[in-house]
Amino acid sequence: MIIPNSVLAATWIPFSVVFVVEFLACVVFVQYFASRKRRECGSFIVCVLGLLVALLSSSLLPVDIFLVSYAKEDGQFKDWAATNESRNEMTELMQDAYYGLYALDMLFVFCVLPFVFFYNQSRDEEDQDSQMSSRCVSALKWTVGFLLIAGLLLALGALIPLREAPNSNSSITDLEWIIPQLGNEKGENSLALVVNVFTTLGIFFLCFYGAYGMAAMPVSWMFGRLSLSSTRDDLVTSEQALKVRIESAKKRNAKVREVSRMEGELEDVKRQLQILEQLEAKCCANCGLLWRPFQLLFGVLFFLLSLFIVGVIITTNLDRILNGEGYKYGYVLNGTAWGNPIDWVLTELHIAFPMDYITIVCLLFYIVICVVAGIVKVGIRICCVSLYKIRARKTKPEALLFLVYILIFAIMAVNVLFFSIAPGYYSYGTQTWNNNTGNGTTESVRCADFPKPGECLKTANADFLLGYFYKMWVFGAIYYWANWLFVSIFFAGLIFRCAKGRPKATDAHFQRGYDSEDEDNESETDNDPLLPAYRP
Repeated sequence: MIIPNSVLAATWIPFSVVFVVEFLACVVFVQYFASRKRRECGSFIVCVLGLLVALLSSSLLPVDIFLVSYAKEDGQFKDWAATNESRNEMTELMQDAYYGLYALDMLFVFCVLPFVFFYNQSRDEEDQDSQMSSRCVSALKWTVGFLLIAGLLLALGALIPLREAPNSNSSITDLEWIIPQLGNEKGENSLALVVNVFTTLGIFFLCFYGAYGMAAMPVSWMFGRLSLSSTRDDLVTSEQALKVRIESAKKRNAKVREVSRMEGELEDVKRQLQILEQLEAKCCANCGLLWRPFQLLFGVLFFLLSLFIVGVIITTNLDRILNGEGYKYGYVLNGTAWGNPIDWVLTELHIAFPMDYITIVCLLFYIVICVVAGIVKVGIRICCVSLYKIRARKTKPEALLFLVYILIFAIMAVNVLFFSIAPGYYSYGTQTWNNNTGNGTTESVRCADFPKPGECLKTANADFLLGYFYKMWVFGAIYYWANWLFVSIFFAGLIFRCAKGRPKATDAHFQRGYDSEDEDNESETDNDPLLPAYRP
C-alpha cells in the first residue's frame, strides 16, 4: 500500500472514535423511544444497527475530506501522493468504504427491516403463542417483494443509457472537473441509481420532517410551556364550558353525534386534569424553574443555527442558479462566485484537525435530531394518513422500525444537504494549487474557488454525486429544487409554530387519538424528549 501508515492512522482513528460515539448514541436513542410494555430484542438490535450504518455512511465524509486535503501542502502533492497510482489508491479506498456501507444500507432497507417489521406485524394479539414459522413465512412474502424491487432498480441502473465521458474534441472539456473519475462499470451505475433513489426519498423526508423540526424545536424551547397553575385554569375553564354546552345541546335535542363529540372532548379534559394532578404530586414538579434559563439559551442558539443553515442554503442556491452550469449538470458551480461562510469556517477549523471533523459530526447529529423532532411533532404519515405516533418509552416495535426506516433515507440525504451548505469544502477540502502568473511568480488558488483538473483531487463522495449529476441530470435538478422546498417548509413551519403559541403542561403526556399504545397501561407522566418542560 502506497499510503503511509501514519496517514491511515490519522484518518481512521478519529473515525473509530466516532463509531463508538454513534453506536452508544444509537443504543440510547432506541432505548429511550422503545416501549417498556413491548420490548423485543430482535427489533432493538435491528434498529440500532440500521441507524448506526446510516450514520457511519455520512460520517465517512470528514475522512474523505481529510485524505484529499492532507495529500497536498503549499499547493503541491506530497511525496506519497505525487503519482496518479497513489491518488487512485486513495480514491478507491474511500470508494470501497462508501460502497460497502451503501450496500449495508441496501441490505437493511430491502431485507432486514422489512422482514422484522412484517414479522412483528403478523403478531397475533389474541394468540400470544402463535407459531414462529407462520410469522416467518408471512414476513418472507413481503421481504421477497422488497427484494424484487431491489433487483428491478439494480437492473435499471445497469441498463439505462447514461451520458458518456466526452472526447478530447468536445466543447465540454472545460467542465472536465465534473466528469466522474471512478469509472463507468455497470455495477457502479446500478448501485449509484439505488443510492440516488434512496437519497431522493430521503431528501423529501428531510424537507418535510427536518425543515419543520429545525424551525419548531428551537421555537418550542424558547416559548416553553404554560405553568401548572395556568394549565389548571385553562382546563377547568374548558371543563365548565363543555358541561354547559352539553347541557344546552341535550335541552334542544341536538344530534347524537354532536353530543357524543362534546362528551369525548370533556373526557379528554378530565384525563388531562388527572395527568395534571400526577404532575403536581411529583416532588420535582417545579424543577423546570432550574432548567428554564438553559432551555431558553439553547433554544436561542439552535434557532440562530437553523437560521444560519437556511440562510447559507438560500445564498448557495442563488449562486448556483445564477452562476452554475444549468439544470443538465445539476446547477453545479465551477468554483464559487459568492463567499460561503460554512466553507470558510470548516477550512479554518481544518488547521486544528479534528475540529472540522467534530463540527461536521455535530451538524449531522443536529440535523438528525431535527428530523426526529419533526416526526415526534407530526407523527409518521403517508399521504396525510397518520400511521404511528413516536413518543418516549411508548413507541411499539413496528413504529420504531418505521422510524429507523425514515431516518436511514434522511441520513443518506444529509450528504446532499452538506453539498448545498458547503460545496467547496465538501468537494475539495482545503486543497490549493499554484497558478503561474506569467512574471515568474505564482499565486495560491483554492480548489474550492477554481478547481483545476490534475491539480485538484475531488473527494470520493463529491465524485460520486457530481458524476451522477453528469450522467443523469434529473437527480441533480431534483436535489437543487428540493433545497427550495426545504427553505419554504422551514419558514412555513416557523410561522405555524409561532402562531400556535405555548402548549399546556400536559400536552407532552397526552395526545388525542394516540395510536402507538394503550395509554391506560403506560405511565402518563413520561416526558416527551423533544418538547421543553413547563414554564412558570
